[in-house]
Amino acid sequence: MQFDYVSVTEVLFRIGPGNEASECHGVLCGLLCAKGGGAAGLWVNHIMSQINEANEVPPGELETLLNPIILESQRQLTSVECDFQPILPEDTASVAEKTVALAQWAQGFLVGMSFGGIKDLKELPADSMEILIDFTKIAQAGKYDIEGTEEEDAAFTEISEYLRAGVLLVYQELNSPSVTHPVDKSRLH
Repeated sequence: MQFDYVSVTEVLFRIGPGNEASECHGVLCGLLCAKGGGAAGLWVNHIMSQINEANEVPPGELETLLNPIILESQRQLTSVECDFQPILPEDTASVAEKTVALAQWAQGFLVGMSFGGIKDLKELPADSMEILIDFTKIAQAGKYDIEGTEEEDAAFTEISEYLRAGVLLVYQELNSPSVTHPVDKSRLH
């Protein structure tokens, strides 16, 4: 099951305004890379910390809404088919909108890695360290004026593919059989 930007946005909006689908998915994937299966509870807690007091979604329903996103993201990151996709706006969105979402996703990923305990990039394998340094640059992409040219669209496609492949590599390097993470079964029902 692939989640699209619109459906995740709708789920997050039910939880509370201000939760951007791309950024929230980036946080989740960063946590999954840093903590493996132990990331689920941390991500739900992060989403809950973003909720305003007017939220009417009970905690049990919150987990029901979020667990499919967690499980699908875990499946994609561990799949031998390498079918992981960051949650970004549809191809029909403007290049500017997609670029802002890509920057938010990269920023969220870095936040998730930090929440997951990665505080010093120098402690990572060399390839992962280089990828995360690149992600800090991608996270700044939303600050540029985007006119929607074909060159910008091609650059977006290339950068989003680099991000996708980079996440898979980081996940593999940090979650190899020799690296163990506790699974947080309290959040997966």
